[in-house]
Amino acid sequence: MPLAHTPASRSAGLATMLLALVQLFLALHGDHDTYIEALLLAQAAATAAGAAKLLRDNSVESRLGVGFLVVLSCLGALVPAILGLPGQDRTWGVLPAAVFSLAIVVIALLVADLPRRVTERRSRSPYAS
Repeated sequence: MPLAHTPASRSAGLATMLLALVQLFLALHGDHDTYIEALLLAQAAATAAGAAKLLRDNSVESRLGVGFLVVLSCLGALVPAILGLPGQDRTWGVLPAAVFSLAIVVIALLVADLPRRVTERRSRSPYAS
């Protein structure tokens, strides 16, 4: 069910769209193998779709989808820095740091908007007669 936007929900949507752009730039201009570029492009496309849904509807489903994609983005930025990619050394650069930072910002904005969503619930069940 769509809800009215707040400054935090709009900011979360815009930060998610910016995250998708950074992921796209990382996929196209990074020094990766072809299969990693394909994964990064798919992740950027899914993140952009989630951001569009969040900006349009601000529904629970869009927030869950964006939250899931943002957690995957955090892991995708941290794993190469901690363990390294297959056949490559550990790397940490500006773009993975930007992905990680934007993902943390999106999570913080979604959590900041949560108390308002909880207080706006109906007091009655929608199935009550």
